[in-house]
Amino acid sequence: MQSRTIAIAALLLVVGCNGNEKARQAAAAKSAEAKEIDERAKVIAEAAIKKAADDAEKKHEADVRQKADALKQLRQNVVDHPGSFLESSKLQMDAGKRHLTSIALTNKSKFSMSEIRGTVDYHGEDGNVVARVPVQLSGAIVPGASMVYSEQQHTLSGAAVQLANAPPDVTFTVTSATVGTEGVDMTEPLTVDAGARASG
Repeated sequence: MQSRTIAIAALLLVVGCNGNEKARQAAAAKSAEAKEIDERAKVIAEAAIKKAADDAEKKHEADVRQKADALKQLRQNVVDHPGSFLESSKLQMDAGKRHLTSIALTNKSKFSMSEIRGTVDYHGEDGNVVARVPVQLSGAIVPGASMVYSEQQHTLSGAAVQLANAPPDVTFTVTSATVGTEGVDMTEPLTVDAGARASG
């Protein structure tokens, strides 16, 4: 009877030890699984952060490129149509209205403009142009500024026109100008239409 009690006690002890071992193994497995989940979560989080940073950088680069392209296009518009961005005023003629002696120009673009060429257009009674004389202006106008060109300052040169009567109206038309590159990346060449003209 005593040996049977000892055997049962021994059996219970073995079962208890086996239970403890299984519990320990289960806890270790659970701990390893939790660690693996944490590692995976960390990898996923790092990948998400890297992707977000890459996306933000790509968006920033795209924005910079878009602004640069828009500025390039704006400059190209000025190159193609300088007269649309140069406003002429205060035309001073000689007594017979046959010779331009002074003119003021305002630069309405975002770029400096120099080596401006244009024509003095003499209009008849019907409004049509009866004579056109080429004029060259020297000196740069910065964006948003106005400048007076005159023979007296040697910044205006152009010939007189021979007309029977003084014309009722004289206008100035810009035909070309050298456009500055303020803020524009000029590493890529631009195609310039030398024959572009617009009324000033």
